[in-house]
Amino acid sequence: WYSTDRDQKVTDDPSNRHRWARQVRDAMETVGDVDDVELLLDEGPPARVLADHCATHAADWLVIGRTHGGALTRFLQGSTMQKIARYAPCNVIVVHEDHPLLTPDSHLVVGVDFFPGSEAALLAAAELAALTHSTLHLVHALSDEPTTHLSAGLINYLSPTDIAHLTASARASLEALAFELRKSHPDLQYQTAVQSGIPREILTQTVRALNADLLALGRIHRTALEEIILGSTTRSLLKSIPTSLLLSTWEE
Repeated sequence: WYSTDRDQKVTDDPSNRHRWARQVRDAMETVGDVDDVELLLDEGPPARVLADHCATHAADWLVIGRTHGGALTRFLQGSTMQKIARYAPCNVIVVHEDHPLLTPDSHLVVGVDFFPGSEAALLAAAELAALTHSTLHLVHALSDEPTTHLSAGLINYLSPTDIAHLTASARASLEALAFELRKSHPDLQYQTAVQSGIPREILTQTVRALNADLLALGRIHRTALEEIILGSTTRSLLKSIPTSLLLSTWEE
């Protein structure tokens, strides 16, 4: 159905709305009771529509499934997941089809870099771990490669002595974070790990070793140019998505 009015949406047609609503509800019946679920139909670029809806309704969580578009599709059309990860004003969970549920005794991995974004991810993951009686794994990756981050120096080679000192310091900081979490979640089960290497690879290896059902990361608000220059751990993990991803936002 195509409207003769340029300003009229396809979703304004009652027959279209009825057909699509029925399709969605039929699909949701496999999950459970859907009678009390509010169903909204809209038209437009998915990332913009979802982000705008979350902002308008002050949503706390946005849950989406991952897409299976290839590299060419992402190049021509862009990636909805990438755009949502950058612009959504709330916590985002990208659900992996092999890890759709958080069952008791799951393993939840959190990438911790001690910036506010990862601390927000840690708090959200701790809530989920407490609800599901799961084990929380706090992982910090130390880069032993030269870095372009100004805060660490334009060229920064870390010696074995530096790595050992930073590892001990990072492990103590992770334990301090876990101690604070246990004040609100006394029964929280957790483990900490500090490893040297590229953060993306360290987190992927940890997730696969544990067969973790969730990887929680903080979102850093960067421009596209900044991501090209500095790289983005979250962006690279969204491409490979080894498990369901929780992307946490934080307010400055």
